[in-house]
Amino acid sequence: FGGSNSTLGPSGLLRHHAELRELPECRISTLVQLRDQLSGAAPMHREAYASMLLEQGGAYLTKLVDVFHGLEDLEDLEGLRQASQAAKAVLLLNETRLLEAVLGDERLYLGLLGALEYDPELKARASWRHFLCHEASFVMVVPMGPDESLLQQRVDASFKASLLRDAVTRPGMDDAHLSALGQFIYTATSEILSGLTSGYLGKIVQAAIKPESRGKALLFLQEMCGLAKAGNVPMGTREALLGHLMTDLPLFEALALALADGDALGPRERVAAAEVLAACVGFDQASSFRLFILQKGHHPVNPPWASQPRGQLGHAAEEEESAALEGPRPAPADGPDGPDGLAAGGVNGDEVEAGAGAGAEGSSSLLALVLSRLSLESDTGCLLHLSEVITKCVDTESMDATERDAFLGVFYDYYVHWLVDPFVGDEAEYERSEGAGLKGLALGEAAKQSRGHTADLLAYCVRAHTYRMKYFVLRNNLVGRVLGLLRQTDKFLKLAALRFVRACVGVKDDFLNRHLVKKEHLGLVFELFKANKAKDNLISSAVVELVEFIRTENIKSLVEHIAENYSACFEGIEYVSTFKSLLLRHEQNSERVDPLAGEGRESARWQAKARELDDDEAYFDSETNHNDPPQDERSDKPGLDVGQTAWSVGGTLGAVGPVT
Repeated sequence: FGGSNSTLGPSGLLRHHAELRELPECRISTLVQLRDQLSGAAPMHREAYASMLLEQGGAYLTKLVDVFHGLEDLEDLEGLRQASQAAKAVLLLNETRLLEAVLGDERLYLGLLGALEYDPELKARASWRHFLCHEASFVMVVPMGPDESLLQQRVDASFKASLLRDAVTRPGMDDAHLSALGQFIYTATSEILSGLTSGYLGKIVQAAIKPESRGKALLFLQEMCGLAKAGNVPMGTREALLGHLMTDLPLFEALALALADGDALGPRERVAAAEVLAACVGFDQASSFRLFILQKGHHPVNPPWASQPRGQLGHAAEEEESAALEGPRPAPADGPDGPDGLAAGGVNGDEVEAGAGAGAEGSSSLLALVLSRLSLESDTGCLLHLSEVITKCVDTESMDATERDAFLGVFYDYYVHWLVDPFVGDEAEYERSEGAGLKGLALGEAAKQSRGHTADLLAYCVRAHTYRMKYFVLRNNLVGRVLGLLRQTDKFLKLAALRFVRACVGVKDDFLNRHLVKKEHLGLVFELFKANKAKDNLISSAVVELVEFIRTENIKSLVEHIAENYSACFEGIEYVSTFKSLLLRHEQNSERVDPLAGEGRESARWQAKARELDDDEAYFDSETNHNDPPQDERSDKPGLDVGQTAWSVGGTLGAVGPVT
């Protein structure tokens, strides 16, 4: 090919790699040859081909971009497709030096990105350049100083690299084909997140406090948390960033202001605020969030329908309240929510007074604002993030004993009522609508989504906080209020109500079981099942699973209640045997507990047993002593007769008298 001895020129490279071929002259007619030569290169030769492309300041790449622009001017569609395949072959060499050169040269980058728009594998032509130049924009929430120019460069390079990877990647393509580009993005992202902690992040949080810049600052924080949560970020970088954000900066105060001003923000900004809060809460299992709530104070006062916090009731009032519950209050046992019961972790009157005078909406407490937004929000994404925040906030598995008692005491004294408050309003509105002759309460779409998430949160509290939540359920008729969702036409709301009932039954607490029986709450469940006309769907399956659990666990009070009051609701159900098995279990329980009800069956059974004993004794007597007198002649023999023996055995098992 040539006689040059320089290892930098094509001839020098070819002497070291004899099987390499010199790249063809870049023309329209050689695009297919260039594509085939680069795409078929062995891994050991890719670095050599990258060096050829970068010689003389990337002259070959510049020529390739010029050819593409010429084809685009001619509107030569076939040629543009060939140029696209050649550009993809260049990028799939997967060489770091080559990718850095492309990303560092604006003309090369836009040229290759434009060529990829005509990839024949696409169903329609892409518009990457239009998106980059006209739609995507680098919004600077807070101006960057000279010390932060490098941070801006890394942000720009990371975005371009991500866009280029999206343009090249196709479904089914292995990530290893673009590992160099992935490594570049990984390094750039790590440098960006590390650079934010130097001071610029503090400016962003301060901007989130100001109303005029709050929206853009929240979107910045959302994107930053999305990068931090991604799997391609070192754990140390993520921990340093989020730890700095929550402990050194007033992030929670800024988010509280954003949630309080939620109606003034757009849906996108509200989702951003909720997502940032969820990301921070998930980072340390809500430990920093709970500490902030306890230290900040300003807890909301309870709604008018709720009882006073137990910490504010006198001793006599607490005793009166306990006596009003169904049955005596047992001594609290050490459990997941601590041994101190409802009074554990309560706050004193001074702390309450500091935050008194406002409900959940007017309170400055971040948790109260989260609960308020949960009842008002219409965006599904925002509701998911808020539900995640509350769930992790009350998760006892992530708390030590001291934190558990303190936080749960405050939560059940001042916050859980606001979680239930929408159901109380629905109940009152339903009663008014019935009195006015209307068919029922029609909830808006936003209210429906909110009620569904709230019912699931309450079900979680029933499972996680057995002791505290039990008394809250009993005191506030919570089951009846949540079961109001069964009146709605949406199946997801009915299923949410059934999940809550299932959670109450699942804890197997005698107080809750007696409450379900006394208030006849299961009647609504079986009315729903009957109205469902035995269809094999999610609602029927949920009811069947609930009954199956009651049967297998043999919760006797519920077994008896269902069998004696609602058996008509599942007559004729043949596609499952659950209900028949429940009735059989009820009969078995009745035989064990109430022998008087089955006196006739018991008498017949023991008569048969007596005859069997008599026959056995006669058999052994005939085997041992054939000269013994008949049975009726041995009445004077010492010992117990058969009737006395049956009395003894029957007395042990609960029989009422000797067998005659």
